[in-house]
Amino acid sequence: MKLVVILDYDMTIVDSFKVFYRVYNFLLKKFFSEEISIEKFKEMFCENTIDEYKKYPEDFWKEFKVLYKASQPDEISPMPGLDDFIKELEELGADIYIITGRGVGEEDVEKELELLNLNSLRGRVRTLKDSEGEHPFDKTEEVRRVLTEKLDHKCIMLGDYVDDILAAKKNGCIAIGITNGCKSPDYFTGSGADYVVNSLSEAKDLVRNIASH
Repeated sequence: MKLVVILDYDMTIVDSFKVFYRVYNFLLKKFFSEEISIEKFKEMFCENTIDEYKKYPEDFWKEFKVLYKASQPDEISPMPGLDDFIKELEELGADIYIITGRGVGEEDVEKELELLNLNSLRGRVRTLKDSEGEHPFDKTEEVRRVLTEKLDHKCIMLGDYVDDILAAKKNGCIAIGITNGCKSPDYFTGSGADYVVNSLSEAKDLVRNIASH
């Protein structure tokens, strides 16, 4: 059976934590006249408590999606093990797609891919710029669009956020959560993840195993 692999972008294949922190803090100051330290933010990220930190107005996350892009080259870098992971997917003959929760144009993400010398992934990007999902980061419809012409494919989806897991399960994909070495596996399994890995190196081995069965 042919294989399609759908990847989350931020904090799954690209380390954009500096962007995440900068944009979040900017909006925290705008909406709540407050700022937090990067140490506090990292703690909240790892404990998955960012969503509960404030009662955010709807416009907070709408603006967040649009503003979330690198302003300096040193704000982003490939996640460890990405080259080997992509090489494995290509050797498996997988169709690779990237679906990001950002509300920017695909060209903005592709500029970052070019900057990171990840040119093999250009042309494979989908964003939520024009999405009308149930909530700001709902990827369900974008995953469905990708799979429309891949009905005979086995689908695997990898991401670091609950929305990745939910979108995968709603579309019949095998859902893999990635902890970034700090998130609790329970965060993913509680949302229906089939597997949880700590890194792209672990994901590489897991995908190879799934593809062989």
